[in-house]
Amino acid sequence: YRGNAGTHDLDLALSVLNKLKLKKTSSSSLTTPSVNDMDIQIPKYDKSLRDGRGDRSPVSEWNQINKNCPVDVVLFEGWMLGFNSYKSINKSIDVLTDEMKTIDNYLSNYKPLDELFDCWLVLAVDDINYVFEWRSQAEREMRRSGRSAMTEEQVRDFVSRFMPAYNAYLPDLYTHGPQRKTNSPVNKIVVGFDRLPINNDISTNITSRL
Repeated sequence: YRGNAGTHDLDLALSVLNKLKLKKTSSSSLTTPSVNDMDIQIPKYDKSLRDGRGDRSPVSEWNQINKNCPVDVVLFEGWMLGFNSYKSINKSIDVLTDEMKTIDNYLSNYKPLDELFDCWLVLAVDDINYVFEWRSQAEREMRRSGRSAMTEEQVRDFVSRFMPAYNAYLPDLYTHGPQRKTNSPVNKIVVGFDRLPINNDISTNITSRL
């Protein structure tokens, strides 16, 4: 299934994000004609495809940023964004299962993506098991809207496939943040089951291990 490291199109992600970073506001005198004179297609994901397991939508359904439309801020969200492979932080992979060792190897390829971002916001949960119910809620909403969705049993099977990665990489992400370019700030917000900040702790800066 899609989701773990190795199931993403990194070349596409890097291509789109680099184009967006190069695209300046239309009023800037420093615009790059080769970028600002072109439309940029933004990939679209549809969670309802493949019986609720999700897949990338056809190119014909992607959103498009027209050449005359300025880009000021880009928000990029990902459930495993910022995970640090054990190899990258000199942590022994001997404690990992064979499947997780493969995922860890793929995760090493995500560093160029992580280094693109100017700043980070980590949404941390006080109990990772919330994700089972959160995903079930999303599936129920899709079903009510008439779209394909997973059953409760399928949700548990689907989400369980990602729990080993959560357990392996979240502690380091919550403590040290992602491997990132110099002076790229990281802030953390801890949320509860209701997805709201806990104890009004809106933001805590994370200091890199470096």
